[in-house]
Amino acid sequence: DYLLLLAFAREAAEECQRLGAIASSAAHGEDDGHCAEASQSIDGALAGLATDLDQRRQSCTAQFGQLQ
Repeated sequence: DYLLLLAFAREAAEECQRLGAIASSAAHGEDDGHCAEASQSIDGALAGLATDLDQRRQSCTAQFGQLQ
């Protein structure tokens, strides 16, 4: 399960980089019409990532506790 958590963290980092690139281009006026959309996408993605990471942390904690 630890390896799954690492894989998820890698996916999360890649998604954050992708969303950051969208936000950066929007901030530089390259995509003015999508700035609000990019901001909402980033907020939604971060909220989803936080929820997923918390659930996975709880799962790992539960499994670790069972091993002791």
